[in-house]
Amino acid sequence: MILNSAVWGEPLIRKKDILKLAEAHPYSSFHLFTNGTLIDDEFCEEVVRLGNIAPSISLEGFEEVNDLRRGKGVFQKVMRAMSTSPRLSNVSRFCPCT
Repeated sequence: MILNSAVWGEPLIRKKDILKLAEAHPYSSFHLFTNGTLIDDEFCEEVVRLGNIAPSISLEGFEEVNDLRRGKGVFQKVMRAMSTSPRLSNVSRFCPCT
């Protein structure tokens, strides 16, 4: 198995391309470091179906600190993404203070 990590910017702005890559390379694993704001139900369904994508959601800390660094409202968007995508619980990770 080949492990591919996306550690640049926000990889989910290209989520359709990532899904295509993951589907084309089923024996590879794709580890995505994301702020989670672009995770939605459709993406979650595809991640579960493909089984070779593992998103890590990063936060800078609690709401006040996170939003100071990443922008007002980002913390709540991440919390919403985490709560609306319980199907990812077996493949997603939380990455604090990145």
